[in-house]
Amino acid sequence: MKSFLSKITLSAALIAPVLFQYSCKKVSPLSIDNDEVIQTPYGLYIANTSGMLINTNDGMHFNNVFPPDGYAPIALTTSQENLFMVKENLHASFNNGKNFQMVFDKVSRQEWNEQILDAPLQGKIYVATTEGKGVAYSSDNGRTWQIDDNFNPLIPVSYHITSFAALNDGSVYAFSNENLLLLKKENADAPWTPVTVEGVFPADDGVYFVSSDGQSLFLIESTGRHFHYVSDDAGLHWLKLLNGNIPWGSHIWTATRAPGGNLLIGTEYGVFRFEAPDQLIPVNNGLEIGTEVRRLTYKKNVYKNGATRYFVFAATNKGLFRSEDRGVNWVRTTDTTFQHNYRAMY
Repeated sequence: MKSFLSKITLSAALIAPVLFQYSCKKVSPLSIDNDEVIQTPYGLYIANTSGMLINTNDGMHFNNVFPPDGYAPIALTTSQENLFMVKENLHASFNNGKNFQMVFDKVSRQEWNEQILDAPLQGKIYVATTEGKGVAYSSDNGRTWQIDDNFNPLIPVSYHITSFAALNDGSVYAFSNENLLLLKKENADAPWTPVTVEGVFPADDGVYFVSSDGQSLFLIESTGRHFHYVSDDAGLHWLKLLNGNIPWGSHIWTATRAPGGNLLIGTEYGVFRFEAPDQLIPVNNGLEIGTEVRRLTYKKNVYKNGATRYFVFAATNKGLFRSEDRGVNWVRTTDTTFQHNYRAMY
């Protein structure tokens, strides 16, 4: 297995920026004029508990995308130019967020963003559902949906998927915290097939979700009662990650690892970072006491001089925070206008 702390290079998914008039502005701590220097900006969407959705493509200017409607999204994703929110149902916008429509009404609501996944190399979007074995998909960027029944016949009837992750080779993985079975879909036409796992694997009373940075797979235990796991060989072998300094029984909602960085997890006690498989430390410099981290993700900017810079974002109950050193130090990027309790981010 590759070293847990080995650096990786991958391309983060870039989302085309939505063009709205800037509604607030902050001075860049990097002293960079984004309009003149950034060649390829990122796009970031954040939703709060009232249902309001905002967007930024530089971490300093924020746009109102969708007004509050009283229903908090629990997951967000995009597919090409289309934007998706999981609320009580799955809603989609096909016009840059000007309005949303319900496109699927049988979602299986989970606590993690990995309940929905855009898999562009397979030409599909996957979402966890209450129907069948837990998978629904769209092959037309979210306009129509159907239940996926393309499973290996060895899959138990009771199997029910609850999270998804993809690797850079285009393969998609699905995991069930109810059955503790990992499945792989090699390509768009392949059936969901069990992954042969050697060695350690999660405890049978944990509540896990699968996540990925494109290079490795992570199994994150969300109740704070068990270990986490990482696989660098497409799920064949798993390395146990100790829970360390996180209080036992803490809620764990999210995980991410930026290229060149370490695995971060977001909890009700802030952000924690794995320095080694048996060394998990808090990295809350810049976060207020009592900050709950519901979502973590990273984005990258490509500058005209060829440089690439990665940013890690934390959606919290005290606003949006950004780290420029892959999750060691944090700065709040939202002023009082957008300092909300955020629950979803992509």
